[in-house]
Amino acid sequence: MTETLHHIHAVPFHARHGFQPEGEVYLEAGISHLAMMFSFEEIR
Repeated sequence: MTETLHHIHAVPFHARHGFQPEGEVYLEAGISHLAMMFSFEEIR
C-alpha cells in the first residue's frame, strides 16, 4: 500500500483511480488535505 496526501478538492479525482480515503481531513498551510491509500496488490 502507498499513502499519498491530497488537497480535499482533488479527492474525487483520485478516488476514481483507485485511491481510498484514510483518516480525517486536516489543515496544512490553510488548505484542507486528506490522506489516501492505494494498493498495488489490487491491480495485479
